[in-house]
Amino acid sequence: MMKNIFVFLMSFLVLASDGLDEKIHSPQTYFSDERRTWVGREIYLLPRKHGPGENPFFDFCTDPTDQHDTRLGYRDLAGKTGHFLEVWQAHITYHDWMRVFHYVQGYFWKVRLDSSGRIVWYWDDNQTGVMNFGFVDDFNAARRHIGDTLYVKSEPCLYGLDDSTAIPLRNAEPVVIRKVEWGEFGNCPIKIILERSNGQIGYLWVWKIEKFLKNWYKTNPRKRFHVWNPKFWRYILYRRLVPGMTQEMVRLSWGEPDRRETFISTSGDTQIVWIYPGVRHVEYLLYFLKNSLRTWKWQPSSKTEVDLELKPLHLEESP
Repeated sequence: MMKNIFVFLMSFLVLASDGLDEKIHSPQTYFSDERRTWVGREIYLLPRKHGPGENPFFDFCTDPTDQHDTRLGYRDLAGKTGHFLEVWQAHITYHDWMRVFHYVQGYFWKVRLDSSGRIVWYWDDNQTGVMNFGFVDDFNAARRHIGDTLYVKSEPCLYGLDDSTAIPLRNAEPVVIRKVEWGEFGNCPIKIILERSNGQIGYLWVWKIEKFLKNWYKTNPRKRFHVWNPKFWRYILYRRLVPGMTQEMVRLSWGEPDRRETFISTSGDTQIVWIYPGVRHVEYLLYFLKNSLRTWKWQPSSKTEVDLELKPLHLEESP
């Protein structure tokens, strides 16, 4: 009996041991997200801030089949570049801080470091997101926009360079991209440093410059939409709404909606609804008829109880 139990436990350990299951030969067809482009691309290992006992590169290792702790530390990787060579379906097993057994499936990406040719592996569990590296081509694409003037569309503020203050921005305000640096975290690997017209400097974290630019106008909207009634501009500059606004006015005042819906009203007219997420588990519904904002309301965005007597935002308040 004891022998059978021993054999069973040994077989379980063999099955549970960490390792590479199968090489993915065509990532471009296997993945549906950006990971399909990773193989062959150059990456930069971010030198993010860390405490004395912290290992920021916990997701990189020297041997994915070794069950011992082969994770790489800060001195081994920070500031280095490398290239993704291939990807494997894989699994790892571990005990968390409560000693609960976990079996996790994901992917190991093979990386060759440019400086030494050393091979390391990056663990991707498709849950925590990209960690501790950025793509060099994305960084170079961002640098090409140094000196560009952008106008605020939906970014409410910048982070102060002291990391403890926020710099509020007004809608349609111009800012200039002064510098592009590497960030500290993988989900925001690029740091865009911007300057206001009054000389204040702040920054924003970004993943891809194309996504970042969608939050800004590339031309001065005050000149582009100079025919708008000044009454509307007063509301737009303070991120307020007023009936009669066009969709472009609302987009400039509040940014892009979280989602859009269309329905036919009782009178037979086609109404478009823009839905924005709000605070305290509410969402805002803006109703358009023939490209004109007619009315709005708010409602709970989930089953979370909301005090309906407490209005979350005074939308009708004049600026």
